[in-house]
Amino acid sequence: MKKVLCGSGILYGISVGLFLCLACAPSAVAQPQPSVIPGVTLSAEGVGSWNCYMYPSDFQLLPGGKMWGLTSPVINTWGGTTMTVQELRYDPDPLIYNNILVHNNTGVNQIYTLGVTLSTTFGAPSLIRGSIDTSLIGLNAAVSNVAPFSVYSAQIDGVTVRTLQDDPFFLTTPNNAVSSSASYGYELNGVAVTSNIGILLRFELTPGDTATIISDFELVAVPEPSSFALVGLGLIGILARVRRKAA
Repeated sequence: MKKVLCGSGILYGISVGLFLCLACAPSAVAQPQPSVIPGVTLSAEGVGSWNCYMYPSDFQLLPGGKMWGLTSPVINTWGGTTMTVQELRYDPDPLIYNNILVHNNTGVNQIYTLGVTLSTTFGAPSLIRGSIDTSLIGLNAAVSNVAPFSVYSAQIDGVTVRTLQDDPFFLTTPNNAVSSSASYGYELNGVAVTSNIGILLRFELTPGDTATIISDFELVAVPEPSSFALVGLGLIGILARVRRKAA
């Protein structure tokens, strides 16, 4: 019987702690569209660089009232490459998410550097989280990192703070499609954002083939001491209720 009473006391204490945290947390409010929106750049070795300009009219507020996303895919052909920005989402908190297809129309292997950036500021310390999913479409196609760089680099003010799909990374298709994914989170970060966050993607792609890369990078504020104090109140509630039931 004491075990049952102890369990109910724990549930009660946790409920109190969670209720207090939720009661003090700010409610979600639809955000006005920021004046600064993400930018996308693409460069090909020996060909040059290209900027994919985005405008406020290209984005809409997504369900939930916090994150913004493209109203429709953006397709551009440049330097023997077709790039389709299938999805580009961002949250000023900040978070950036992209789903981009790169098709190599040339007759040779091509090295690409693809960058997605969001101008913002964010204090330290923070928690960082990110992921990448690299897919390859084409018969006997191949995509790889450009040594010694990783395919994915999360950056704060242009400085890499985390990487994924590190050297050596190689993906090939014995059939028509294959994919590989990797992630990290939530890791403590001591670097403050003074200008922007970004994702830098570097990869080599075989001719006539398509690489689809889905990646994201997010920063989350470290809970304030007051939040821990609320959890502490919940724990006190647990102990007090257990003692009363056990008496």
